[in-house]
Amino acid sequence: MLKNIVIVYDIANDRRRARVFKLLKNYATRIQYSVFEGNLTDEDIILIQAELAKIMNPKEDGIAFFQLCKKCIKTVKRIGVTPDATGTGDIIV
Repeated sequence: MLKNIVIVYDIANDRRRARVFKLLKNYATRIQYSVFEGNLTDEDIILIQAELAKIMNPKEDGIAFFQLCKKCIKTVKRIGVTPDATGTGDIIV
């Protein structure tokens, strides 16, 4: 089952931050500089968290995962240039 997950990070070191970015871009859509959103399985989440634990320094860095319920996703308001990573938005070609 897919879950809509928002991942927010604050990484102190440029090299570690680049590695975190490289990992997350394979699973989710970058919404802001340090924010990713994606529809992930439980297995994806476990794998991402394990890989992030290897990269980050817990004394200097912080990473948070937020799960948005279906009702909450409907209340998200996006202003300006913010990609819709949930796959529920309109596609304009």
